[in-house]
Amino acid sequence: SHMSVGIGTAAADRQLLIIAGGVDSTFTAPAATISTLAVGGTPATFLVRSNPLDGNNSTGLIEAWIIAFPTGTAADIDITYSETMFFSTVIVFELNGIDPALYDSATTPTVQATTHDVSLDVPAGGVAISGSVSGPSTAGHTWTGTAEVAEVGAFSDAFSFSAADYEAATAQTPLDVDVAYSVGETVSSAISVSFAEAASGAGNEVSPFLSRRRMLIAIQNY
Repeated sequence: SHMSVGIGTAAADRQLLIIAGGVDSTFTAPAATISTLAVGGTPATFLVRSNPLDGNNSTGLIEAWIIAFPTGTAADIDITYSETMFFSTVIVFELNGIDPALYDSATTPTVQATTHDVSLDVPAGGVAISGSVSGPSTAGHTWTGTAEVAEVGAFSDAFSFSAADYEAATAQTPLDVDVAYSVGETVSSAISVSFAEAASGAGNEVSPFLSRRRMLIAIQNY
């Protein structure tokens, strides 16, 4: 469990988008996945994952989950993995004023790369959020299309976990998202998801998501 994670300010329209994952330590197939993810005991909804096996049968796993969570300022995030992990990391985005239905998504198909390139549609007034896990170094992630908002080392800095976002003033069809690593990583995978503005905001001036989104980080190493 990630204990007492700060989740921001209570609000009737608050959604928590959770970028979660790590690197498995079993070195055997099958690829690791998240079986369940709950916030404050309430199951979240799975959106998308990237979990290709590398040449050593290790998985760089990264997934996106979402949950409506209108009350509280902190909560435990409980994750069940299908395999034993070196570490577990979560990056939590607090989102207000969005339609929680997944608008579009993109994942990386290969685990070994110096750059991952994907594309996805983002509507006007919407937001795109990306995440990446890489190792076995803490080489920096360089994002294009989305802008990095967090990068953290994990498992004694043997791996790196990063998240980025983009706010669409106009529709992007598509938005090209690239993440480059400063060295050729053995394990690297990435995901991107996008959401539309809530229907109740239709016809209003688009408010920057920077004023309606908080990003919080919790790290736990196994």
